[in-house]
Amino acid sequence: MVAPAFSQKPYHALVKDDKLQTDAINNPLNDALKARDLFHDEVTAFSRLDPTMKMIFYGLLQVPGGVFRLFKFLRFQPENPDVTALIFKKFGADICEKADVARFADENPIELAYALVSSTAGAVFPRRHPGC
Repeated sequence: MVAPAFSQKPYHALVKDDKLQTDAINNPLNDALKARDLFHDEVTAFSRLDPTMKMIFYGLLQVPGGVFRLFKFLRFQPENPDVTALIFKKFGADICEKADVARFADENPIELAYALVSSTAGAVFPRRHPGC
């Protein structure tokens, strides 16, 4: 969930800044500490999201490759949210009302989560679309 949680830093924090040379020896302890810190940062970032974004993420990322284990760890298990309705509620002014958000959420949920959190909903479903 790195990019969705940290849209201002769309890369993960496990960059091997202590290992810039490819011939350096691995440091599993350092990697584990960085992974722990990143996990705690993501938990904090998720807790700061508004309730609608939490529900949107939950609805979109309950898929293989998603971060469903994070939700389980947080014990965040709301009733099955209507993701399409929540997306229009949160981003309605930026999304063409004729956009097939439901299909995109079904077919590309992870990609949609990234697009929405990056505040690029208008780029994904532009209002300039003919008929909007």
